[in-house]
Amino acid sequence: MPNHQPEKHHFMPAFQQQQWAVGKDGNICEMKLINRKVVPKRVHPNASGYMRNLYTTDGLPTDKAQYLETDFFKPLDAKASNALNFLLNLNKQQWPVELRQNWTHYLMSLMYRHPETVSIVKDHSKTIWREGIASLEPDYANHRRPNDPDALADFFAFNRPAAAQVGATKLMMRIVSNDRAMADIAKMHWSVIRPTRSRFTLLLSDRPLIRPLGLNEPDAYIILPIAPDAFFLASNNHKASNIIASWSHDRLVRQINLAVVGQAVEFVWGVDDSQLSFVQNHFGKSPLPPPITAAQRERAVAAARG
Repeated sequence: MPNHQPEKHHFMPAFQQQQWAVGKDGNICEMKLINRKVVPKRVHPNASGYMRNLYTTDGLPTDKAQYLETDFFKPLDAKASNALNFLLNLNKQQWPVELRQNWTHYLMSLMYRHPETVSIVKDHSKTIWREGIASLEPDYANHRRPNDPDALADFFAFNRPAAAQVGATKLMMRIVSNDRAMADIAKMHWSVIRPTRSRFTLLLSDRPLIRPLGLNEPDAYIILPIAPDAFFLASNNHKASNIIASWSHDRLVRQINLAVVGQAVEFVWGVDDSQLSFVQNHFGKSPLPPPITAAQRERAVAAARG
């Protein structure tokens, strides 16, 4: 019989967490926010940073409900894992185009794949469907045949009960695969920097991507910790690289950790709990803005209403 147990859907893929498993036990230090207190725990990278059925498309048959996870995120992560290996062994050779595209796609996924955004996208899709159907009800009433349901909403509820959920899944894939944003990232200057002289190690969180400016702004940059002693940097010019080069490694690691921990919602990961007090003091102090603005919601609803 097929296994119908809930799927573990990683919003922070295990392959990236794995880079912090430098001890003999093969585990990482998970620092999880529980009732406003950060609680440390040694865990395997595959046992953290996930939510069961996070990407499930509710209302579809079991063999189709996991499409977003099995056919979209898993292949994306597999390609990103290969790209990360290339990054960590980076030499002076030029990046292969395919690897550059795969890593760009992964960076895009890290902006939107976490539980809060998935929930927002699902709710947004439901709203669009509800408003769109409501706007068509008068026309449906004028053309309804004797055997048709009394309302268009009833027609969809019977014939396409998972329509809003399918719409949310498609919207997630469109957002993560945004061609314009991916092109902006792909054309940036890329590098890997290793602050190996720092007394501290880099931390990872469930919101690890540092992106303070819009991608098309002249001074835009992206930072992502990719190992306890390495981070990825992409920038539109060399200003960010020059500033980084002027900082001590201690200051550099601290600033990155401040941002990564400040953006965290539930998890921070490290090689051990030596920075637990730092994590407790700064956890979630700099939350990211919502992925869909009020103006974007209003425009989408207006379009759905016709």
